[in-house]
Amino acid sequence: MDEHKCPCCGGRGFIPAIFKNISLICDICKGKGIVDDEKLSWIEKGKELKDYRINVLKFTMRQASILYGISVILLSQYERGVKKPETPYTKKLL
Repeated sequence: MDEHKCPCCGGRGFIPAIFKNISLICDICKGKGIVDDEKLSWIEKGKELKDYRINVLKFTMRQASILYGISVILLSQYERGVKKPETPYTKKLL
């Protein structure tokens, strides 16, 4: 399995916080700065789901989470590739 630079943090393993002089560990790569093929596929699928929600359904995250009976947090995790987007939610969408 190949490894790729994390697209979220750019391979740094952390994300600078906007409001203070601190950094947050990247929740995509868990601070490693790299992702494997499987995680990269989750990220790509999540982008597709987000694009579908915004451009086809014209739903906000809140609207979609209510419609599909999931939390906004879980929806965000699917769309960002933090969690594997292979669930009943994604089957309903695509």
